[in-house]
Parts: sequence; C-alpha cells; structure tokens
Amino acid sequence: MDVKKQNRDIESLSEPFKSKVKLFLEECKSNGLDVFITEALRSKERQEYLYSLGRTVPGRVVTWTLKSKHLVGHAIDIAFRGQELYPSDERIWNKVFDIGEKHGIVSLYRKYGVEKAHLEWGGTIPVKEVELINYPIMDDKQKQLVDNAIYSLKNMHNYGTPKMRQFASDMANTLRALKEEKEDA
Repeated sequence: MDVKKQNRDIESLSEPFKSKVKLFLEECKSNGLDVFITEALRSKERQEYLYSLGRTVPGRVVTWTLKSKHLVGHAIDIAFRGQELYPSDERIWNKVFDIGEKHGIVSLYRKYGVEKAHLEWGGTIPVKEVELINYPIMDDKQKQLVDNAIYSLKNMHNYGTPKMRQFASDMANTLRALKEEKEDA
C-alpha cells in the first residue's frame, strides 16, 4: 500500500455517510458547483504518514490528528473542477457547506476555522465502528467522554422504558469493554 496515494473511491465510505455524500455531490452539481472527492477512506498507515508531514518529515502540516474520521470512512476531502481547485471566493465554499449541512455533513472550516476542504459526517460513529480506529492510547479526555456516555446511559437505564433499559445496559457494557481494552493496550 502506497501511503502517498489518495483513495478517492466514494464506495469506500461507510454508511450512512456514503449515501449522504452521494446526495451532497448531486445537489452540489445541480447548483453549478462541480465538486469532487480528493480523498475518502484512509488507512492507518496513510494517516500516520500525513500526520508526519511538517513534523518529522519535511513538508507542510496537512492534518492535525491521528484519529481522523477518514479512518472509518466518515470523512472526505474535496476540490473543485475548473480554474481553481480551491476557490478563494468564500461565497462558493459557503454554498457547499450549506448543502453539506442539509445532508448531515459538517465543515471543519465552518466549525473550527481549519481544513476548508475537509467535510465529515456530523452524526455519531456507531460503537461497532469505533473499534476500527486503532488508538494506541486513550487519553484522559477520551476516557472522560466514555465515562460521560456511560453516565448518560445509566440515567436511561434508571428512568427509561424496558427497551431503553436493555439498550442502555448493552451500550454501557460495550463502552466499558472499549475503555478497558484501550487502557490495557
């Protein structure tokens, strides 16, 4: 596998994000915005390579994380066909971001002011897919997120319907196992 090669295959994306991206691209096109995917699903090795750029490998920094949603097929990078791959006109980008938001696709640029060409699913990642992300270490903030989720599930278990209680119990057990597995790693 060549870590320098981008995967542009929309079919490599995970559902439901893949379906949302297809609708997003169709709507962009129907609005005169000729957007295309420059990167979809990434391997862990490619993400590590991209992260190394500008840090331990000469080049400019191109990503700020090792834990990208690209790793589970819930992110895309885009560009535009035509004279400018990355237009300087903010109005063009805002049209794209607005269309994305209609489909549950979030712009990190609009949200945090970074990575204008990066769009990702605004929904949550199903627990079964979280295990696909190979985090070498779960930091304190990540542990706190898991603890907060478990706390919310406890409330669901204590005050919910029988079906809600069973769901909460199952999910809490899954989260506990995930936390313990990552702490042991």
